[in-house]
Amino acid sequence: MRNMISLALLCVAAPASAQGYVGGHLLDSATASPLPCVQVSLVDTAGLVVARQLSSSDGAFQLDAPPQGAYRLRFFIWGHDPMLGPVELLEPSTERARRYLLNFREESKPLYWQPSQLDTAADAPSGLPMNLKEVPLRYPHELRMSGVQGDVRAHFVVDSTGRVVPTTVQIVRSTHHEFTNVVRKYLEKVQLQPARLDHRPVCTLKRDWPFTFRLGPR
Repeated sequence: MRNMISLALLCVAAPASAQGYVGGHLLDSATASPLPCVQVSLVDTAGLVVARQLSSSDGAFQLDAPPQGAYRLRFFIWGHDPMLGPVELLEPSTERARRYLLNFREESKPLYWQPSQLDTAADAPSGLPMNLKEVPLRYPHELRMSGVQGDVRAHFVVDSTGRVVPTTVQIVRSTHHEFTNVVRKYLEKVQLQPARLDHRPVCTLKRDWPFTFRLGPR
């Protein structure tokens, strides 16, 4: 099934400059909550990126309107299939803002990251924990002794320093509340290698991030 995208017009004031714009807000299609730190790219009919930026904390973005032609918006977060908006005819005087209701799905074909596959060789997802020894993901003792295994999935934002933004943590699935507690405590303290975009460390949105608790053979 393809990713779902819904559009709705926004009523916004035109910017003071003569430059047109293409913008709007990104929202989760299921909850209508803002989607921050999503890569928004304006691509031409050849698939070339002519402008891009990350959505802000409230899901907003605004790109300068391009030269006259046909374009579409591309929405991307690491670990999920990109989403494409419809083809639109744009010109430098275009002033357009919409709400985009997005339903990101996990990659149908996992991306084995190579710089040549991305817009620039300086792009990379957030990496391994930098303080894993100080902040291990501990298996709850009682569940380990009882032989209980499980999984947790969470949404959260990692900022440009690699820290998880506490207010963005959402547990979307958990098989046991003790696993949930461990994951929340871990996310409060862990520091990841930050994502990169155009040679810069940037924030990134993690969706359905898995935490797995499995016992080895005894």
